[in-house]
Amino acid sequence: MDYKKIYNQIILRAKKENRIKNNGVYYELHHITPKCVGGLDKSNNLVLLTAKEHFLCHKLLVLIYTGEKCLVYALWMMANGSNSHRNSYLEVSINDYEYSRNLYSESRKGFLYTEEKKKKMSESQKDKIGEKNSFYGRKHTEESKKKMSENMKNIKRKTSVCDICQGIFLSSNINRHRNSCISKNNVGDSH
Repeated sequence: MDYKKIYNQIILRAKKENRIKNNGVYYELHHITPKCVGGLDKSNNLVLLTAKEHFLCHKLLVLIYTGEKCLVYALWMMANGSNSHRNSYLEVSINDYEYSRNLYSESRKGFLYTEEKKKKMSESQKDKIGEKNSFYGRKHTEESKKKMSENMKNIKRKTSVCDICQGIFLSSNINRHRNSCISKNNVGDSH
C-alpha cells in the first residue's frame, strides 16, 4: 500500500477546501512535513485537518517515516487522549489504541536508564542528563511544593460511571474503559 500517496491525497483535499478555523467546523493545525523530519512552521507547511483526518495522517506518518520516535509519540498521545477536547468526539478504536500503544512501547525500549547503565556512566554524563531534562535534579522550595499541591487539589476532574462494571473513571477515559469491559465480558451491545 502506498501510504505516502494516501497521505498526500488527504493533505491535497484539505488544502483545496481552503479551510478556515472557527467557522463552525472543528479543525486542527497539522504540519505537512513533520518538524522532527525537517518541516518548518511556515504557512506552506501547515494545513487544517478534521480530528479524524489528523489522527489518520499521524498513523500514516508513522508508516511513512518508520523509526521516527517523535511521530510514534505523537500518535500515542493522540490515541491516549492527550487533548481532552478531542476525546469528546474522537473515539479511538481498541485496535488503534493497541497499535499505537505497542509502537510507543517498542520505541521506548532501552530509553530508561537502568541501575546497571547508571553505574557505567561517568559523573559528567549523569550531569548532562540532568541538564537536558530540567525536571530531574530540580530542587523545589517548600513554598513551591505547597503551591503545586494546592493547584492539584483545585483541579476539578469530571468522572463517569461505567454502565457495565459500575466503576468510576475519568470522563476522558470512559469510552476506552467501556470498550475494554465489552471485550472482557463479551457484552454484545455497545454504548
